[in-house]
Amino acid sequence: MLWVPSDGEIRKTCKHLKVDYAPNAIVLGGVVKANDGASRKTWTLHRQPSGLLRDMSAEAASSKASTAELEKQLVEAVGKAAKDGRPFTKTGINGLYQRRAELGEELAVVGKHRLEEVAQTLEQAGEIVAALASGGTTVKWLDVPDGPFAKGEGAFAPGARKVAPGRKRGQP
Repeated sequence: MLWVPSDGEIRKTCKHLKVDYAPNAIVLGGVVKANDGASRKTWTLHRQPSGLLRDMSAEAASSKASTAELEKQLVEAVGKAAKDGRPFTKTGINGLYQRRAELGEELAVVGKHRLEEVAQTLEQAGEIVAALASGGTTVKWLDVPDGPFAKGEGAFAPGARKVAPGRKRGQP
């Protein structure tokens, strides 16, 4: 299956690959169903001037953030969210993946399992903790060790959270 990513992702990929930007210049592809052990990796393809799609997956992969960078960004995002009164949980409706748009550009594109894996590693290392909210009965809210929820002082912010507006699906 082939699909065209968002315009912002196309621009970012073109910049990283050092190729000229053009609408639909980048196409992603992957095997979505197979009865054997087909590769489940996503391909990054660059549309050549002739229209031919050239596989640039190896070059594009080098743009991905390292695990250490992702861990640092996740600790910062978890700490900020808790301080702002909108803490994350590892999974569920307030989970990291469900609210990934609030995590920042690098983390927003990380897959669900990898994101949960990074959070688990950070929790085991003690860089983030699961805390109990005041009046709550379940230890589930993520915070940094010296954050408000970890200290038992956290309070939820009233009202809806503000997230940057996005495009409707299917619109350019």
